[in-house]
Amino acid sequence: MNDNETSRRGFLLGSGGALGGALLALHWPALAAAAEHAHAAAAGRIDHTFRVLTPAQARDVEAIASQIVPSGDTPGAREAGVVYFIDHVHAGLYAPYA
Repeated sequence: MNDNETSRRGFLLGSGGALGGALLALHWPALAAAAEHAHAAAAGRIDHTFRVLTPAQARDVEAIASQIVPSGDTPGAREAGVVYFIDHVHAGLYAPYA
């Protein structure tokens, strides 16, 4: 491996990280609102009607997320309302890309 490949790889990693950080900062208010909505839906404080996911897809997403972040000594994906977050974000912020 020569210095050219290393610097190219470093450039791609750095620019990808910068782009991801910029997109996160740009969409932070919508992501924070979706997280609050998901937390309230998971706690049962609000009723969430799925707008993007079908009931079967919602069950699948919840099962997959629960495998990735399981419940144990601390709350997991199910308690965090990940399925509600994913549905809310895809119905709002990411709807133009669907």
